[in-house]
Amino acid sequence: HVASDLKSRIGENFILALYASYPFVKIAHRNGDKLAIYEIDSFYGTQGMYFTNQTRKGYEAYIKEFGVDNSHHTAYDLLLKEYVIKNNVIFYAIVPCLVQHVGEETTGLAGRHHTTDGWVEKINTERLNP
Repeated sequence: HVASDLKSRIGENFILALYASYPFVKIAHRNGDKLAIYEIDSFYGTQGMYFTNQTRKGYEAYIKEFGVDNSHHTAYDLLLKEYVIKNNVIFYAIVPCLVQHVGEETTGLAGRHHTTDGWVEKINTERLNP
């Protein structure tokens, strides 16, 4: 429902992160919000993403041009950050997160393995066991 509501309100120029490892997710949840603006400067990782058709097609072309066809390869999450900035895409995170980062492998860009405190199961457990 969240994506459909956004499309009807603002069109298709948005991306919805289903995972974010930053405190803003828990803060937004405490405030009763279902969405939070994801500040693109702090964005890394694509553990769970929702793309509209418009943003998927645009990002697909961007990856091809600046990633696949480019001899200087950039991590795809950094390519997404560039794409969002260059195309004025609105970037949201769903609250609470619907995906958790469980893999031990990482690009190392964050400097550590990270998970989110804003994951739906963690929030529900905290609510039941304060």
